[in-house]
Amino acid sequence: GDPEPEPTGEAEPEPTGEPTPEPIDFGLTGTYIADRATMRITGTPEQYYINIKWSNSATETVEWNFHGTFDFYGKLVYSEGIKTTTTYDEEGGATSTSEYCSGTLEYSAAGEYIAWSEAPNRRFNREE
Repeated sequence: GDPEPEPTGEAEPEPTGEPTPEPIDFGLTGTYIADRATMRITGTPEQYYINIKWSNSATETVEWNFHGTFDFYGKLVYSEGIKTTTTYDEEGGATSTSEYCSGTLEYSAAGEYIAWSEAPNRRFNREE
């Protein structure tokens, strides 16, 4: 009969359960605006960094910082973000408090906007 094929020394990769989805590049880096809020997205599809600043008033701003990856459906879920609230006094001093935050961003390819779970009635549109 035919001779056995020579072993190549390379083992077949073991299946690891669920396949890791490839990050989708929707081209989302940039600046988005919704009323008094500004969202900046930097990084790469493998790891986006999101900074959102919201001016509640002349004396208070709130800032969120988190990171994540948008899935095939255009959704980013974050759970270890930091929300910092800064209050300014009349003398120009500032007091900040920080807490963990979680939520989601959802990119609408059809509408070309990003929706955010913290502001469900607002759409963040790309800055012109």
